[in-house]
Amino acid sequence: MIYIALSVFLSLLFTVVYYRKYRKKIDACGMFLLLVYVGVVFSWTVFCRTIKPRQYYGLVPFWSYRAIRQGATALISENLLNVLLLLPNGFLYPLAMGQASAKKSILFGLSCSVLIELLQLILKSGLPEFDDIFHNTVGVAIGYGLYRGVRLLAERWKKLKRIDKKSKK
Repeated sequence: MIYIALSVFLSLLFTVVYYRKYRKKIDACGMFLLLVYVGVVFSWTVFCRTIKPRQYYGLVPFWSYRAIRQGATALISENLLNVLLLLPNGFLYPLAMGQASAKKSILFGLSCSVLIELLQLILKSGLPEFDDIFHNTVGVAIGYGLYRGVRLLAERWKKLKRIDKKSKK
């Protein structure tokens, strides 16, 4: 709980500085939400876990799919949860950065995922796996797609409102 509170406080502090520099409320709100979410994810996946006496890791790519084919169906939900874990990053990053490209958004999400796995390895606080990085990055890409979809809908809505105003005159 301390890590999450610290994350929220630091995010708020950074957002105030960010807002003073750029003066865009939507970007500042996006930045605050992104920083809080990233802080909570890091707290949950790295810092709030029990440290193990010995570290285990999974470097075999896509091992979970082979295990699923052999009957380990519980891994399906684990893979889906890893996709959902960083999905908000794909939505919030371009919102915070003022329409960042898909490449930058996915690179940011990939960097977060790799950092999580490296910290889990160093701190012995999780099971670092290649599959987690892959699924997290897929989630970021889906989140970015959702951002683009919402943005397109908002632009069409504004355009329809302008047309409606002109037709009423």
